[in-house]
Amino acid sequence: MKKHIFIILFLSFIIYSNTLKNDFVWDDTSIVVNNKWIRNISNFFKFFTLKDTISEDTITKPKIYRPFTTFTYAIDYLIYGGISNLGFHLSNVFYHSVTSVLFYILCNLIFENQKISFLSVLFFVTHPIHTEAVSWVKGRADVVATMFCLVSFVFYIYFVRNKNFKNYILSLVAFLFALFSKESAIAFPLIVVLYDIYFNKINVKNYISFFVLGIIYVLIRRSVLGIVAPCGWWAGSIYYTFLTMTKVLVEYFRLLVLPINLCADYVVPISYTIFEPRVILSISLIIVVILVAFYVRKKYAIVSFSILFILIALLPVLNIIPIEVLLAERFLYLSSVGFCILLGYLVYKILGDKKVYLYVLSGLIIFSYSGLTFTRNYDWKNAFCLWQKTVKQMPNNFRAHNNLGMEYEKLADYKNALKHYKKALTLIPNLSWIYNDTKQMYARVHNNIGNVYFNLNNYPKAYEHYTKAIQLDPNYSQPYFNLGLFFRKQGITDLSIKYYKKAIELNPYSCEYWNNLGVAYAIKDDFENAIYAYNKSLELSIDENFKNNVLKNIEIAEKFLSKNKK
Repeated sequence: MKKHIFIILFLSFIIYSNTLKNDFVWDDTSIVVNNKWIRNISNFFKFFTLKDTISEDTITKPKIYRPFTTFTYAIDYLIYGGISNLGFHLSNVFYHSVTSVLFYILCNLIFENQKISFLSVLFFVTHPIHTEAVSWVKGRADVVATMFCLVSFVFYIYFVRNKNFKNYILSLVAFLFALFSKESAIAFPLIVVLYDIYFNKINVKNYISFFVLGIIYVLIRRSVLGIVAPCGWWAGSIYYTFLTMTKVLVEYFRLLVLPINLCADYVVPISYTIFEPRVILSISLIIVVILVAFYVRKKYAIVSFSILFILIALLPVLNIIPIEVLLAERFLYLSSVGFCILLGYLVYKILGDKKVYLYVLSGLIIFSYSGLTFTRNYDWKNAFCLWQKTVKQMPNNFRAHNNLGMEYEKLADYKNALKHYKKALTLIPNLSWIYNDTKQMYARVHNNIGNVYFNLNNYPKAYEHYTKAIQLDPNYSQPYFNLGLFFRKQGITDLSIKYYKKAIELNPYSCEYWNNLGVAYAIKDDFENAIYAYNKSLELSIDENFKNNVLKNIEIAEKFLSKNKK
């Protein structure tokens, strides 16, 4: 067993070793890089009680509540002495490795056969569907939540077999950690019930505490965030959401069985009628899968258990309570436990007596998985690689074109930046059904186009797109700030101050907004207001270089103020 564990840990590290130099991408910026709360581990209790600790973006619009995952980021910050992309990615690999070892322990408890267990865990360690959860720092939430679910599962099995109440308590504690790592762990008690149905016996008393903890968690989450669902139904209809999710569920099956053409941001067309061919086919396939699970439950209990495990683990992400994502690979991390149990069991049972064929087929699967995983990791290398690949995979993806345009803009490749921004304007935004207004999304693209023209010194075009962005979304702060920069460039300081103030009114948490307001006041020799704005910027900033620049601005303003008073 020790030899197997060593191989599991070694393989986990090797196939994800090329993620250690990856940058922070996408939501990592707000959740890790710009999150001031994770920079002090003493904020532990605040992670559980304050809605804005998860991300810099949740101050005004809290949507997720994952305090323990946030705590793991604080641990990383402490261990690595700051925001270290290598360190944070290394922790992700560590959590995946630990989860894999726990999965191996669980399989041994279920199968009582180390060969099947080892085969199943090798499929789990290498499965390409895990790349999003492991390669992306934000994806850690799924890994950590699954890790604690498996800890809870293992202790629960020890409890029902040995009747040691301490194991039951440890199982409940681990489940609570899983819930506070990610809300999708809420389905875990159903997996416990499923296990007893197939391998033990039903005992309602054993489940009450799990469900009570789940209810308590929901109430705490509701109390902190002030919401239950982060958004409304897709296309404004529970019926349309249901139809669309039938297609998504089948796609999840496909991704587990055939993990190719992976994509960071899927576009799933909304379905409006049950008579749509893909919907009919999806519903039919789902019914067949469920019927097979029940048909084989007595003769092939493991097969039936695994299929239902997959379905139960997916329940929280099937938009039964609406969420802002229709389909994401990271959502399959827990479900893949059921799939890898199924795959390991079937491969061994079919070829167990034919060792050559068993080794050849298993080797091909593991080798293929490893190669696909290692290659896919490079797509998460940096934001440019991620969005370039996503555009290739999903050419009709609004967000991918907009974000790739931003990456080209950073490289001063304004031609390609404009190309992708303008392409984005021809597409329906991914989240349009959530916002119920595409104008909000298009406003961001027009703002970005304005930035490109501003950098090209084409000021009339820049002004046109900034004002267009404001027309589309009057509550979007960034174009007001950019107009402040625009008028300062034109030497019209009063208008510059007006737009900076408006941007701050809409978003008072931006240190950049306050610093630029201070600069504008200093240009007008209003050093008292300049110093006030600089100090506000200093309070909000977490970047040391930025702080040093603001301190220099304060020093200069104080000298001029002192000179004027004399």
